[in-house]
Amino acid sequence: MKKETILICCTIALLFVAMGAIDPLGCSNGATAKEKTAVLRVGIYDNRGILMAWFASKYNDVAGQQREYAQAKLAGDDERMKKVVKFQQRLHFMGFGRAPVLELLKPI
Repeated sequence: MKKETILICCTIALLFVAMGAIDPLGCSNGATAKEKTAVLRVGIYDNRGILMAWFASKYNDVAGQQREYAQAKLAGDDERMKKVVKFQQRLHFMGFGRAPVLELLKPI
């Protein structure tokens, strides 16, 4: 549990640093608070980091998804099979596309 929590926290912290929300090294140019608010910052949000942290965590129940798919296949329940396949497709879009990963952050 600690490993997953640390991995997720590090990923989120890295996102904040990349977005410019925090300055861990104190590299600001000494500008006043008023000048700092006038600076335009462009941040980068990369959902792949969150997805990779989720994949390595206890919240990823791959075995449960495979079990559910196998049971649905045995029962001939096409709707349940489609539901599991759609979740897998969403994961692919999160990892290889730009789909939002907010549903992966719900357990946290």
